[in-house]
Amino acid sequence: MKLKGVDIPKFSGEDKADYESWKAAFMSMVDASDLPVNEKMLRLQNSLSGRALLLVKDLGYSINAYERAKSNLEKKYGGERRLIIKHLTALRELPKVKLHNLREMERFLLILDRVTIALQDGGPG
Repeated sequence: MKLKGVDIPKFSGEDKADYESWKAAFMSMVDASDLPVNEKMLRLQNSLSGRALLLVKDLGYSINAYERAKSNLEKKYGGERRLIIKHLTALRELPKVKLHNLREMERFLLILDRVTIALQDGGPG
């Protein structure tokens, strides 16, 4: 069985909330691959735009440049605390679930599952 390829999304840095999903895709598809480091750097640059691209654009294509680029992105957009705050904010911003409203309850449970998993995977503990 042949699986269809997955595209790496573009990350611009405009919405920091998009960083973790972009990073997961990039790390699993490019960083963990056996590609030469200069190709990894090219793919990294190709998956970025805007402010995020400016952080890595002129670093070069060596292993040191690639590692610095990932570090710069993580410092600017990543972090466990930022991710936890994102999920807790999503919970706080939910409107109150009205009695007998199945759609609102389902939405609440989906967000609650996401937050619970995020806290179990990377939260303090």
